[in-house]
Parts: sequence; structure tokens; C-alpha cells
Amino acid sequence: MLAGLLLSVGVPALAQAPQSDDFSGTSYQSFWKFENIGDTMDIGDAKVQNKQLTINAGGADVWGSNDAMSYLYQPADGDFVITVEVAGGLEDPADSYSKAGLMIRNSNADDAAYAYLFESPRRSGVLWEARRLNSTGSDFSESPSPEQPPIWLRLTRIAGIITPFISKDGTHFIQTGSSLDASSTDTDNNTKAIPDLNGKVIVGIAQSAHSTDETKLPAVATYGAFTASALPPAGTVTGSIVDAGKKGTVATITFSNAQTGLAFNATSDDTGKYSIKVPSGDYTVSGEAVGTIFTGLPATPVTVTAAGTTTVPDITSDLPPFFESTTASPYDDDFSGTALNAKWTDKDIGDSTDGVAKPNNGKLEVTAGGHDIYDVMDGFHFTYQKISGDFAATVRLETIPDNADWELAGLMARVDDSDNSAHAINQASPRHQIQDKRRPSKGAATVNTDLDTATTTGSDIFPVYLKLRRVGNKVAYYWTTDPAKEVHLGSVETIPDFAAAKDLLVGLAACSHDASTTDSGFVFSDFKVAPISTTPTVTPGDLNADGKVNVQDATLSLNIAVGNLQPSADQQKSGDFNNDGKLNIQDTTLILNKAVSG
Repeated sequence: MLAGLLLSVGVPALAQAPQSDDFSGTSYQSFWKFENIGDTMDIGDAKVQNKQLTINAGGADVWGSNDAMSYLYQPADGDFVITVEVAGGLEDPADSYSKAGLMIRNSNADDAAYAYLFESPRRSGVLWEARRLNSTGSDFSESPSPEQPPIWLRLTRIAGIITPFISKDGTHFIQTGSSLDASSTDTDNNTKAIPDLNGKVIVGIAQSAHSTDETKLPAVATYGAFTASALPPAGTVTGSIVDAGKKGTVATITFSNAQTGLAFNATSDDTGKYSIKVPSGDYTVSGEAVGTIFTGLPATPVTVTAAGTTTVPDITSDLPPFFESTTASPYDDDFSGTALNAKWTDKDIGDSTDGVAKPNNGKLEVTAGGHDIYDVMDGFHFTYQKISGDFAATVRLETIPDNADWELAGLMARVDDSDNSAHAINQASPRHQIQDKRRPSKGAATVNTDLDTATTTGSDIFPVYLKLRRVGNKVAYYWTTDPAKEVHLGSVETIPDFAAAKDLLVGLAACSHDASTTDSGFVFSDFKVAPISTTPTVTPGDLNADGKVNVQDATLSLNIAVGNLQPSADQQKSGDFNNDGKLNIQDTTLILNKAVSG
């Protein structure tokens, strides 16, 4: 029976589309064409050695009305998937905005429409950009991930829908960034329409130096294997996501296919409805569990048929309660009395001087300096505790002085107390809206996102409650003016440096936005921390959580064991049937025996 189960998860034979190259020869395969597109100052070449492709590139940029880059490409048509590893490169003296990655392009003209998923490691990680029509300007840009090389980039085109993915191990891919729609011609009303990438295109590896300064040329990057294949005919998945009151809500769920290794995000609109096209096959459905709680996720795989429509029953998405525990934790503080509890560290960071935090009978009053919490280096006052593991931290921000533009305060989690540490801060400012901010890695540029500000911004918003929810390397940002009423989820962000940090410095940040002066009048109250337990309570062998151990569980176990599927936390625990810390064929055999014996 196990042998039959092994055959059942084999990848089906697919039609030829673009072709793969593992760069194992002395040159790239003959189906490729290498070309310097636009004005590259005659700089640009591609070489293969030791199963690695190296491109030396010139070119001012891939952006605007005309591109200048090096491009190794081949023709493609139909539905396909292409993947490449960006192994490294683009280091000094290359320009910090140099680019290396995967491209789908209408033609080799320098003003052709394109979709480009690339690494710019000294800029902000992975970026996703496009020129949606030939002979126009580039008009689409997202910065979906701060991840650095080595990294695997993947693009799919399915019934005209072009979707970007990334992976840190080359096996488990997640969607990163929005899908573009080559089947739509309505570029005026649909900002994701990219009609000039429908039909026949050229695909491959594109690289630009982002410079005409000869001291920065060439920009050098290295790549691992390029893989490509056709995809099964597409079908459509539809459904609705509702809140606890059965009202449609905006949320994202993921459809994962073990055979192709692809996972597609479906985001509902403000009525709760979603519709996506995916290759035909069987899909497990999961929901992002950091900022949102999902119930009603299908317990068994959803089958999508070619040219058919599969409707998934309603899934409920709701926010966790703002205060996630009614039990006091050792980190909590109501700031009673007039002396700061010894569990806090009170410190100036960077160029902030003479800052201090003092309790005053239920309020924490802070004096702070510092130039800003932004860019690659911070200056502010920080009152913090060291918190281990996953947590939900909340605070009430009473008021902020309004003596400088961008004077700010908020709730922060930070790897260390250096001025360029990775961090996440949920902040408010009297003259600006609430924002999340994060520095994804030490020394990187800070990135900010405006949060949902359905209520009045400016001084009228105070007092406001802020929340950070940390699970591993992900952080969810929340705010509310009344925790008993509507709570707003701003965003869920990835902070790569948090992955290796068991302990974080968590607390209250204040900044005068002027390094030459300190300002008083930052006031906080009611700091609480609820530890989050990520240890699942599961039944051994019940990987699909349907209350039974059966052949479906064994199939999931096998897909995980052979690397086709990334397990959830619950599946990791329930699938390790022999408790040896691994999910492998031995576990699959034990689960299958349990399923057969009952």
C-alpha cells in the first residue's frame, strides 16, 4: 500500500514550455539568447562555471520609459512556471540599487512591457516591478520582502495571471506581492492589468547595474539552476471570508498544492468574496495565523478541475481579542507609585540625550530627545524589558507633545539597543497618522506603512491603544481608541532578524525628532504582555485535523516527508508519530498502519 501511496504523489507529466538549465556545462544551453538591451556602454556578459551562472552587467536601470540591462532569455507561451536562485553578488563597488532576478518581457525592445521580480540586496531586498504596456513608462512597484540572497525567485503565468513567489530553501515557496493580470486590457481601471504580457513572451534572467559610473561597473551577480515547466490547465476557486457576525471581510488565505510545490494567496474584497485561478489539482487551505484567527478552513484538500469552478464553503476570519489574557504577567505594569520598577531598562538610543522615564501614580511620563526612528540609524529614548518567545504587548498612549513635525512615540520590539538594530514599532504622531515601521535587518533602511486610520488623526486620536503581536519572525500591528469596540489590524510584517532572536527588547519609545533638544510630555499607561503559546494540541497522526487517522493523513505525511509540502505547526507535531523530532517515511509508515488497523 505504501508503494501505491508513493506513486499517488508523483508529479504528472506536463507539456513543454520554457526549458530548464542547471548550468552544469561549460556554457549556458543553446535555447538561451544573451543580449545587452538598451545603452549598457557595451558592458555585459554571461559565463557558466561549476554549475553557476555569472552575469556582469551594465545599464542605467530597468525603470522609466527605456531599460538598460543584460538579459539571458528564451521564448515562452501558455501557462508556465520559472524559477531561479539568486545566489549572491551586487556587492560594492556596484551601485546599491543594482538589480538581479527573473523577468517576463514582451520583446527585446528597450521600451517593452515587462514584469520583473528581483533582488536589490543593499536596497530593500526583493522588489516586484512592471511596465504594463509597451512604449510607456514603468508604472507598478512593490517591495514585498526584505529577504536577502541566497534566495529563490519564482514567477508563474496561469490563464494570464502572473504571480511572484520567493523561497529561502528552494523547496517551500510563498507568494510575495500582488498578482498581475495579462488577460485584462483595462489598464485605466485595473492597476494590475498588464495585457502586453499575454500570449508569446520572452522569459529569463535580467540584471542591471543601475549606474553609468565606470567605477561601479560591472555589477556582478551569480545564479544557481534555472528551472521551468508548463503547468496543468487552470481552474477557478471561489468563496467568501466572513467575520464572526457573518459579514464579508477582507482577509487572505493560501491554497497550497503538494505536487507542484506552488501556493497561491486568495485575498477577499470588502464584500468578503474572492476568486483566483490556479493549476488543476488538490489544494490544502490555510490562513495567516499571526494577525488573524481563521475557523472553518477545509479539513481535506480542495480539488480544482481544469476549466472548472470550485466553490469553497465560507471561512471565518476574526481578530484575536485586543487583550489576549486576563491573567497578569510578570511584564505588566500599571505605573503606580513614583519609582520605575527594576524590571525596566531606561536608556537613550543613538543621539538622544538626557532622556528619562518616571512613573507618576498610574502614568509613565517620558522626556526624550533624538533625531528620529527611521532610515538606517535611530535616535530616541527607550524604556524596555527583555521578553522571551512569542507575545502580544499592549499599551495606552495618552499623549505626545506637538513641538516638532514627526514628534512621535509608540510601542517597540527590538533585537538589541544598538542604534541600527532590527525593530518593529507601532507609532503615533500628533501631526501624522498612525504608522507601523520596521527595520527588517540590522543596518537596513526602515520601512513604514500607514495603518488603517478610520478615526480622526492628529491630537484628537489620543488616548490610543497600540498593540504588537510577535510570532517568530512575524509581527502584527493593531490599534484602537476603545478595546471593547472596533479594533484595527494595520499589517502583518516579516522581520528576518527576529527569527534567530529568542529574546526581544520590548517597550516604549519616544522621540522629539530633534537631536539638539529634549521634550517632555510623552505619557503612557497600562502596559500589558500576554505570552503566546505556539505549542499545538493535536492528535498523533491526524494531520488534517478531522478527528480521524486515515489514508488522507498518510498522504499528507508523505508529501511532507519528500519535501513537497511545508507542514504547519500542528502538522509538525501530529506528523512526528514516533517522536524523533523528524517527519520522514518512518512516520508515514506508522500513520498508514494506524489508518489501516483503525
